[in-house]
Amino acid sequence: MAQKLVKLYDFVHDHGGATAKMRVAMKTLVPSNKAEQTPDSPELIEKFRAAIREVTGLEAPNV
Repeated sequence: MAQKLVKLYDFVHDHGGATAKMRVAMKTLVPSNKAEQTPDSPELIEKFRAAIREVTGLEAPNV
């Protein structure tokens, strides 16, 4: 269902660790442990990409 959000969280963890994951969760209101059950809407994916840019300074991969 939400494999894209899980992949984005994996990217965040690889490039910023647990602290970055927590910051992305706070910005998107989707905790990493709930990402798998959350639908992959285009709006939410864009929200994640913006949060990842802000938190890590990197562009998230296209998922």
